[in-house]
Amino acid sequence: MSGTTYSFAGFTIDTRLRELTQGGRTISIEPSVFDLLVHLIVNRQRVVSRDELLRSVWQGRFVSDSTIAGRINAARQAVADTGKQQHIIRTYAKNGFRFVAQVTVSEVPAGQPPPAIGPPKPIVSFVEVRDGTRLATTVVGSGPVLVRAAHWYNHIEAEWDNPLTAPLLHELAGHFRLVLYDGRGAGLSDRDVKDMSFANYVSDLTDVVDTLQLRRFALLGMSGGAATSIAFTCEEPKRVTRLALHGGYAEGRNERASSQTEAEAQAFLTMIRSAWNRLDAPFWRAFCSFFLPRATPEQLRLFSDLHSKALSLQSGIMARTAVDAINVRPLLDKVTVPTMISHCVNDQLVPFEQGRLLARAIKNAVLVPLESENHLPVFEEDAAKLWSRELVSFLSQQ
Repeated sequence: MSGTTYSFAGFTIDTRLRELTQGGRTISIEPSVFDLLVHLIVNRQRVVSRDELLRSVWQGRFVSDSTIAGRINAARQAVADTGKQQHIIRTYAKNGFRFVAQVTVSEVPAGQPPPAIGPPKPIVSFVEVRDGTRLATTVVGSGPVLVRAAHWYNHIEAEWDNPLTAPLLHELAGHFRLVLYDGRGAGLSDRDVKDMSFANYVSDLTDVVDTLQLRRFALLGMSGGAATSIAFTCEEPKRVTRLALHGGYAEGRNERASSQTEAEAQAFLTMIRSAWNRLDAPFWRAFCSFFLPRATPEQLRLFSDLHSKALSLQSGIMARTAVDAINVRPLLDKVTVPTMISHCVNDQLVPFEQGRLLARAIKNAVLVPLESENHLPVFEEDAAKLWSRELVSFLSQQ
């Protein structure tokens, strides 16, 4: 089957594949939004009326004006346009709409295989925070802004390519303008840092969003990043539109008033010191088993590879010590933004009860239990697919 590609403003629409891409990354849009874009592009030499859109996109079915307006807004959002700018889709009051961007048209012959499309590599820049530490950051995708708080191990480039972490990041970048940054001492950020305290984790998040001039955004906190997100939301409630937490906890192991959890905290440090990133070492395999209890040899290799790139031995010890000292329990009843909490029911690293504690204490929070033993579900699991769907659905309601 032959088809046509339309290229404009860094985007490409392929009618054969029914895909909208930007820089090689596929942008997820509804079928009616795709059809609307194609019709406007094909008829870009003139203004297209609402009645014509009803005939061509909705085959004459009754559709309200608000539905058409919503699809126009979705189309603009997908191609980084707005109702105020209108540099790609222009509204002509009482007449209709016109596609006004410059378009290059190419025909795709029948039988030609589709091009290999993959997400582009993140473009990394650096933000200098208040104590002079430089944090690696990147912004990918288009749409509503979603900021992921840094957590235990981050490496922007490695996470983007690693099969354990990449699927979720690619999915989120297909729906949102996704902001990622490596925490202090981790990834591509400055490694030689003296203070990796929780207070600095919170101030680093503040400095990143301030430097990027992000006024309002959704916030995603995973694992130790959940507490960072909670603290920031309490400090800046008017800036956070929605809060999504996964595998989070209000109290680190040394703050749970339990001799068992304090012993676990010390055991983690022993395992880290004894066998950091040594796949052949029993201590390292025991450490990994808390994150991925039933990891295949390949998953274990991928997990270890990500850790080796994200953290040095010293920064791993400092980060582990910092998260074990977290205590945001007094802040939970102060969270007022819409909140979704997901947690794996049989999480071996952070017990499900920690997720329940967050859900009980945060007013009107929604709890999404996931049937998995892993701390962060891997995308071969049904739990990962459910997590992704629920996350995108919740965060899209901005």
